Amino acid sequence: IRRAFHLLREVPSFHTHCCELLSQSSREKVTRRFLLALTSGYAGAAPIEMRAHDPTNYVGDMLAFCFRAYSVELDLAKGLLLVNDDDRVDEEDGSGNDDLTKDHTNDGDPNPAAPAEMVAQAMGGVIRPLKSRVLQVIANLSRRPDDEMETSA
Repeated sequence: IRRAFHLLREVPSFHTHCCELLSQSSREKVTRRFLLALTSGYAGAAPIEMRAHDPTNYVGDMLAFCFRAYSVELDLAKGLLLVNDDDRVDEEDGSGNDDLTKDHTNDGDPNPAAPAEMVAQAMGGVIRPLKSRVLQVIANLSRRPDDEMETSA
């Protein structure tokens, strides 16, 4: 797959379109997994919403999920888009084509899709549910009745 992405750089419109499709697919996948983790649990863990009574753990678990998803998506994007001397693509297929082992991040494509751009688009679906829940926690913390009792005592 990495070699295919490298060869697609020769036709920038195809390369850009494939990167957009990959980003869109990743966005749907990450958003679905985040919503599942919130409501039903994911990868054997209990649902994050079960810890909504504890604001620190609740927000921390959501941010931890986002961090893990970000790391996975960044590794995927880097693995597909960056070809350098450390990652020997020609050793995987046995073709002996040394041209693929060089860093070609700017070859022929004036605006190559950077891994960071792909990750930003892939993580974009998590923004709305995360933001609404964090704002809800902040609103609940700002109007807690036990804070008023502590200041009056």
